[in-house]
Amino acid sequence: DETKNTIKNPNICIELVEISPLTLAAGLIIPSPLKSHEIVKKAIEDQLFSIGFLKHRMITNEIPANIQLNVHIIDAREIVKNSVLETTQKDHFIGTESEQLIGCSDEQNKKFDAILLVPFSPGVSPELYSINFLRGISPLLKNDGMLLTYTSSSAVRYSLIELGLYVGEGPSFGRSGGTLASPSKKYIEKPLSSNDERMVALSDAGIPFRDSELNNSGFEIGERRQNERAKARKEYKLASTVKSPVYLFNDINEGRLRRRVLKELKKFGIEDLISEKSRYIVCPQYKECICGDGCEYIDNSSERVIEMGKRLNIIIENQN
Repeated sequence: DETKNTIKNPNICIELVEISPLTLAAGLIIPSPLKSHEIVKKAIEDQLFSIGFLKHRMITNEIPANIQLNVHIIDAREIVKNSVLETTQKDHFIGTESEQLIGCSDEQNKKFDAILLVPFSPGVSPELYSINFLRGISPLLKNDGMLLTYTSSSAVRYSLIELGLYVGEGPSFGRSGGTLASPSKKYIEKPLSSNDERMVALSDAGIPFRDSELNNSGFEIGERRQNERAKARKEYKLASTVKSPVYLFNDINEGRLRRRVLKELKKFGIEDLISEKSRYIVCPQYKECICGDGCEYIDNSSERVIEMGKRLNIIIENQN
């Protein structure tokens, strides 16, 4: 039965992007954790052989007819560079070079069911976590698509939210959960923790990595962010060092931590941890309004982050 066979063996299209042929080659000698991983190895070996990096083929398995797996040995930024530089706010995937590289997505709109973003950590590979790079790949998601990355970086989460995606906590990778993002909030099952939302929205930890021309080195991107964070701590964001946002509307016993947190808050005119301004800023996180304005509950992390950021800005502007 053709229908049953289609369900059992659906057509699967995968784009695998890696800048280093040596990294890909090293992956060929690692034991496969799953039988299906042999298919990935076969596609990698074929590509490395076709460019002359390998002189012999060792994998005898064939790739099933229902699976198309394209391997691109290229800086991932090249895939989105043309379209990102044409406009800072993209509604469609329009880069001609990108269309040639992305060969097995939906032919009509070049969108994917899932994007797995798995470079090294943002501290090591910030070029693949910049808001500019994410701006290029986020429109590639279908409306019900999901982006998964193992990082829980506030900078990355802020960028995804800024680009209009709903974010939540993903599966745990080691010590902490990763991040899930989707154009549709109904597919985000687990929101960010309350503390994480506050750090993303209110602290300098949420300052994005920036790479406007998509060609800077990781060092340049990291240094630029450090400078922006330093400026933000003075002008419009709470310092992440003492995690000041976490303690808003949460009292702390007398001591050094309390003094440091209050000193930070008072720079922006926030008199106390449970002051009217403190309640106003974090009110979006509570099901019942705590600021007295009759606020309606916001049911997702992304909109809570946006609203808390707006409220902090209002307090700072009123102070000035």
